[in-house]
Amino acid sequence: MGKDDGSAVGTGEYFVGTVKEYDETNQCGLITSEEVSAKYGQDAFVLSKDIPQDLRAAGTIVYFECGAGSQGPMALNVQSPDVLNEPPAKKLKICDGSVAAGTSEASAGSSPPGDTPSLAEFGASLGIDMSQFASVMNADLPATAATAPATEEKPKEGL
Repeated sequence: MGKDDGSAVGTGEYFVGTVKEYDETNQCGLITSEEVSAKYGQDAFVLSKDIPQDLRAAGTIVYFECGAGSQGPMALNVQSPDVLNEPPAKKLKICDGSVAAGTSEASAGSSPPGDTPSLAEFGASLGIDMSQFASVMNADLPATAATAPATEEKPKEGL
């Protein structure tokens, strides 16, 4: 396995590959991928800082960003391919109307920019029915049978 100084620049290209070999002594290894080999003519080099220990065994299938290293392609941000099947993160709209970092406006909520979303809108943006929490939080939500306050009974005389 060749050495690299670890100063690879990410290309923004992601690939699925297989750990070909990993040397614990030298803290580096190779990941083979047909697409990387076709594009760069060789396997991707990986350093220990870029691959979690539980993914280092030969034959492990991984997902990674390809970086341009001084001696060829480098695997960066190596992860389990299970990340490909995870649902996208929920999007949150911040009270000032902006959208939280790493999110998009499309699923951020229904309040126009500058409006503070209601608790119900905020819960809906998270996929949560907030009506069940209304009485506990003393929130300003429409009353339903589940959230309407109980009528106060007058104490019975003589008890």
